[in-house]
Amino acid sequence: MSTVERLMPELAGAGPRTRAAVTVAVVAMPAALAGEVALTASGRAAGSSALAYAVVMTVGFISMMTVLALRAAMPSSDRRVWIALTAAVGMWMAGTVWESTIGHADGAAIGPADALWLSFYPLAYLAVVLRGRNTMRLARILRVDGLVSVLSVGAVAWLLVVDPIIASARLTHAETAVNTAYVTGDLGVMGLVVGMLALHGWSAGRGWGLLATGLAVFAAGDSIYLAQLAKGTYVEGSPLDGLWAAGLVLMALAAWQPAPVARKGPPTVAVLAPPFGFALAALSVLVYAGVQRAPAVSVMLAAGAVLASMARTALTFSDIRRLAEVRRQATTDDLTGLPNRRHLDRSLGARLDAAGVQGTSLALLLIDLDRFKELNDTLGHRAGDLVLEQIGPRLRAVLCSTDELARLGGDEFAVVLSDADDAEAVGRRIHQALEAGLTVDGIDVRIGASIGIALFPEHGDDAETLLQRADVAMYQAKAARSGHAFYERDRDSHSRERLALIGELRDAIGTDQLVLHYQPKLAVETGAVRDVEALIRWNHPQRGLLPPAAFVPLAEQTGVMGELTWHVVDAALHQIAQWYEQGIDLSVAVNVSAATLLDEGWAADLSSALVRHGVPASRLRIEITEDALMGDAERALRVVESLVATGIGVSVDDFGTGYSSLGLLKHLPVDELKIDRTFVRDLLTDPADAAIVQSVVDLGGRLGLRTVAEGVEDARTLDRIAEYGVTVAQGYHIARPIPADELERWVTARAVAA
Repeated sequence: MSTVERLMPELAGAGPRTRAAVTVAVVAMPAALAGEVALTASGRAAGSSALAYAVVMTVGFISMMTVLALRAAMPSSDRRVWIALTAAVGMWMAGTVWESTIGHADGAAIGPADALWLSFYPLAYLAVVLRGRNTMRLARILRVDGLVSVLSVGAVAWLLVVDPIIASARLTHAETAVNTAYVTGDLGVMGLVVGMLALHGWSAGRGWGLLATGLAVFAAGDSIYLAQLAKGTYVEGSPLDGLWAAGLVLMALAAWQPAPVARKGPPTVAVLAPPFGFALAALSVLVYAGVQRAPAVSVMLAAGAVLASMARTALTFSDIRRLAEVRRQATTDDLTGLPNRRHLDRSLGARLDAAGVQGTSLALLLIDLDRFKELNDTLGHRAGDLVLEQIGPRLRAVLCSTDELARLGGDEFAVVLSDADDAEAVGRRIHQALEAGLTVDGIDVRIGASIGIALFPEHGDDAETLLQRADVAMYQAKAARSGHAFYERDRDSHSRERLALIGELRDAIGTDQLVLHYQPKLAVETGAVRDVEALIRWNHPQRGLLPPAAFVPLAEQTGVMGELTWHVVDAALHQIAQWYEQGIDLSVAVNVSAATLLDEGWAADLSSALVRHGVPASRLRIEITEDALMGDAERALRVVESLVATGIGVSVDDFGTGYSSLGLLKHLPVDELKIDRTFVRDLLTDPADAAIVQSVVDLGGRLGLRTVAEGVEDARTLDRIAEYGVTVAQGYHIARPIPADELERWVTARAVAA
């Protein structure tokens, strides 16, 4: 990289011709400036050396305009900046040429050259503003700050500099006004540059530094010129002329500096310093005018600066109000009006810090609505939104004023309790509030929830840890259908492993890692075992035997549930075929997902699989849940009808826990109802559960359906369901799920004992 390119970094991106031309011009500029200084300092700018002085000035003008014009011609995001600055310098040079060649009319104090010179200032002001807008987003306030600075500097300059000069000088009013405009214009542009430097944190880079220095040198030349003119000591061709040339050279060099880096983060307090300082200066002028005589022009400029400062204050308040609204929207959930996750993260962190200092406890409750997806799919997204809108007030009603409620997204809510001892009681109240039912378009909808509870400081001392552990507890509550659960450290590693299994599950499908265990079903009346249910297990090479709750939800989340279902069906059919050859007469029930019931070609594929394995359709039973029927009831009904037409038995699993209606059950060609374990488990002690079981058995009998009681854990429960007329019993009292070879031995031993 050449010396010129190091001095002007942006030149590296220009074409070879541009680089050559600018290089020559940059060398010529300081040479011409040195020549001008030498000639004026030696007093040889006039007389016999006038021609040499004119040549030096011409070379300087051409070289400066070349540097600026070539920069303005380059395509870039800040091209308009350099077009404006090139025009400003061009106007000033045009005025100089006019004054040198034509001069003023006879007897005229001012002339066209002054108009050209004065055109420099608005164009320079425009260049500074455009330069600032490339990295500033406060353009509206920036323009007002510029106006405040121009008016304030003008007021102070007129009071301290111009008025004393006018009072002591023999200048006409026109001469005074024009020459004062030079100084005021310079200082106004300088004031704007100072504001820009403040907005950049006073680290704006070499480009702003050269531009500011060039304008300062230029302003110094105008001020000295006005003072000398007032005293009658100004001589054309004096060293003072070199100040203007030096200022223009610095501006030309600024054009080839890299653009300032956009400021990161919000502006600092330094942003307020320039407008505050200029406004204070204007107020000082007005205060001075109240106790001493002050020039009218200075007072009017100061008053204008104060009014502009007031306008800036109004704009600031408007921006603050707008930012406050944006901040509110950024921390509020649009649908429910509740605080969102961003707000909760910030608020929870602050609450934890305060609790740590005060030595108090907190509880975080993570609430996930049960079966909300099925409800949303059944009644539509609008109905789902209406339910969510009602959830907020319902939950708020059971909380204290010091507790905080937020919606995390989807069907997840969070509650921060200021007293951890209330966590379990609040969890129960939330369940009661939701069980009361919600009304959507005249339909009574009942929503359940799974609540995970994490305590501070027992379960974590920062927001991220508490949220993660409340999430673990929530999944524990959902898996156990317990309503709510506290975080348990000994189960946390399991939850973490559950997340780590996502990548391994897809690879495991289709391998011998995924195995089936079979749980026998007992015919209550005869004591015979003719049916088993196939339940999948994952024999993980590192983690051992994993139950379905550890990975089936992952299959649903990652879109491999269809592949997993086919793996189970294929393995079950293979085992049925083996038992059929061995003379073991067992039918196998397989659970299928909701997505499977929406595939209208699945029944035909299953029929082909039966033929391929040589298994009679009567040996296979498909178990479906109530909720699986609700996504698209008509399509699911067609799939079920196709299965039954093939000869496959169909059962409704977990009956009584979903959203299905008796009207739908009436049309389903099923032959078996499985009563959910939640009703069977406590029927000996809970009259409500006993009544539900009896009602389902009675319903099944009237519809000609077999009834299966899940979760039979002891002999007394088995005897009681026998009294109710349950057809089949299934549970640990009869047998746990076991591998196929163990089941064969179990069946054989049972037959021998009989």
